[in-house]
Amino acid sequence: MVKGLLDRHDEERRILDLQELSWIHVGESWELRAGVQVEFWGVTEGVHLVNIINQQNVAAAIDQEEPLGQPMVQLLLDRPGGALELYLLPLSRRRPFPGEKGRLRGPVVIDVDHPRYASGARHRHVDWAIRRSWRHRGLDIALSHFSGTTREPRLEPRFERAPAAMEGEMAAEAMAQEMGAGMMDQTFLSRLIPVYETIDQTGLELQYSSGEWLWKLEAISRSGQGDRYTAADAGVEYTLSGIWDGWLDLGLLLEYLWDDRADDAPAGVMEHDWLLGMRLGFNDEASSEALLGMVWDPETEERLIYLEAARRLGSQWKASLEMRLFNADRPEGAGLTQDPDSKWGPWRDEDFVALSLEYYF
Repeated sequence: MVKGLLDRHDEERRILDLQELSWIHVGESWELRAGVQVEFWGVTEGVHLVNIINQQNVAAAIDQEEPLGQPMVQLLLDRPGGALELYLLPLSRRRPFPGEKGRLRGPVVIDVDHPRYASGARHRHVDWAIRRSWRHRGLDIALSHFSGTTREPRLEPRFERAPAAMEGEMAAEAMAQEMGAGMMDQTFLSRLIPVYETIDQTGLELQYSSGEWLWKLEAISRSGQGDRYTAADAGVEYTLSGIWDGWLDLGLLLEYLWDDRADDAPAGVMEHDWLLGMRLGFNDEASSEALLGMVWDPETEERLIYLEAARRLGSQWKASLEMRLFNADRPEGAGLTQDPDSKWGPWRDEDFVALSLEYYF
């Protein structure tokens, strides 16, 4: 399968990606795959903490739900109560970010052409992963471990000298307004450099189904990016089936997102937030569905409101609607700097609604 993205304004959003092309051999109680695949791990709605095999195309989706194809060799073994999966990943892929003219992005451009790697092998570092899953009645459990190049690069700031033409009194005043009072004299924050460290991550997935209730948990412990840290997303979903004469299923979601790095977590990470959502499943031939949600930070009172909806149009077309509203403030004069009390401030002017049509053949 090949997936493409074309943006006439931003060359960083012009991507043609091979997502699935594999050689498969099936044995009596095992399966071997070699090629390019998309592999998803996880059970929660807010963030997919354990989902680490594939790189995410942030230039296409800020919610990190647009994976890039990953070259791999996968061995799947049937085991009592579940499965054991082994992965050999011969290389990693850079994370695409929007360019200077792209959306959505913060106030500083990310320089995707000059990444840094902790490993001397750079993107050709050989990664590996293992995952063991169990299923018993209504309980699904999975334990996983990944060792290799992180898919989530740290963004390192780069400062440059101000151009000579800007070194007068008027330039200094303009720069102070644009960049804030805390910046260095005669320098400005020009770009952000992606830094790919080598990490070890252990993950837990847990999902329990009981009647209309669905309990979910994702948790990770990661080392290699500063001090070891732990993060989790836990919640519940309650589904009302067949309401309004049977044509609608309504799911109510509540999740808590936590990261023990707290204020030291990267901007945008849900370190102490709540997710409230509503999932609508229309029981029609077109498989119409919609998800309306809000991520709320009780400390800063910031909110991210989102809508995702989709409907099939005939046998080969699909229409999708996506909306993101960022309810956040950035203090006057903050300019290019990140306000420590605002995670969504850099995206405060990035509200959008997008309608897309997809053709399958």
